[in-house]
Amino acid sequence: MNSNRADDLLAGPRGRRACWAVADAQWLARPRFELLLIAKRDGATQSVLRQFRKTIRDADLSRISNCTDEVELLNFVAASVGSARYWQNPDEIDEILADAAGTEELRRVAEALGSAPASAWWPSALALTEQVLVDWRPKGTPPPHLTGARTVLHNWKQATLAEEKTGGGGTWWSPPIEPELAETTRHLSNLGAVALLLLEDSCGDIFGDCWNVRCRQQPRVYELNGPKEWTELVGRYALEVTQGRRGAWVMATGLDVRWFLPDWSRVAEDFDAVHLSVSGYLAISGRPLLLDDRKATFLAGWDPDKTFWLADMLELSGTAGEWESMRHNPSRDWCVALSETY
Repeated sequence: MNSNRADDLLAGPRGRRACWAVADAQWLARPRFELLLIAKRDGATQSVLRQFRKTIRDADLSRISNCTDEVELLNFVAASVGSARYWQNPDEIDEILADAAGTEELRRVAEALGSAPASAWWPSALALTEQVLVDWRPKGTPPPHLTGARTVLHNWKQATLAEEKTGGGGTWWSPPIEPELAETTRHLSNLGAVALLLLEDSCGDIFGDCWNVRCRQQPRVYELNGPKEWTELVGRYALEVTQGRRGAWVMATGLDVRWFLPDWSRVAEDFDAVHLSVSGYLAISGRPLLLDDRKATFLAGWDPDKTFWLADMLELSGTAGEWESMRHNPSRDWCVALSETY
């Protein structure tokens, strides 16, 4: 495989955690998280990592490297997504895996995961004809309107500036998450939408209506597939958010600097949509990226393969299909269709 894909997986906390999820499934001792947490408490992390290294060296990873089931492989990404927390101190396992020794133990897993046929689409651009909007609102709610993006982004900027003046209001996410702003992911075989499975900071949503959408014209799309694209976007449309985000991001990263995000209202002048690939998510999310010695940026709260639409480009296509997400019941399939009417 291209060694760059393994390097990208190991570069960020979410990529390392996805690799750990694969390794964890291979380690047939007592509960693996418990072992590492006890070792961290007792100062014996290195001895556990040695046991871990032997397990991975002897493990047969061919099922991973040869996997063609896209949803099966996404279950490991889902484990990483579910452990993301950017509003408090890092997860203990994430801290251990950030150590150089812990990271290197995962390289063989990263190579298997990155070379699998089922992960080949992870770096791919927006799949324009396969986009689905998942509506988590209560059953019977009128369909989404998909209009008013310009006003939403104007209000987002005003609220962000207000937080800067008052010293913050608990906001920790990076994209313009607003109820009226369209967010989509692609559908996969046997999965109504990627968003059903890969959702950070889930509020316990179980039932979602999956709406197929189509774009009325060819959109101008900015692709986020790695740190370079994110830092360039921030640099081009820089908006300081230090006072609004500092409280959460210093805890999440241990880095006390000036923080910046893209000004999404200005990004919308040049682009209609911004898409974060799965590979982009695994390489960027949860990873502080320096802009210079005293400035940094941070991507948090943006789900894998999700596109934020900054312009009124979409319309609903057909009727919705209702899906039940089983993220909170691992004894059953992750996601099942209750009805597929679209």
